[in-house]
Amino acid sequence: MADEKTWKKWQGQGVPPGKGGMSKSDNPEADEVEGRGRTMAMVTCFLCGATGAIDHDAQWYTCWKCGGTATTMVS
Repeated sequence: MADEKTWKKWQGQGVPPGKGGMSKSDNPEADEVEGRGRTMAMVTCFLCGATGAIDHDAQWYTCWKCGGTATTMVS
């Protein structure tokens, strides 16, 4: 079973420290070529409910749809 992280809205200034970035839409474009061997985690945005993919070891992410930032850390 996969480990679950508890994501919370980032309240600090700028982006949180640590590894993270923009999430990717869970339904990529048809003409986009997929990579191989990359482990991704699925997340649901706390603001708009959009589903996206992030690196499995990310500590924060920004929603690809609304721009909301969430983190596993406390600001």
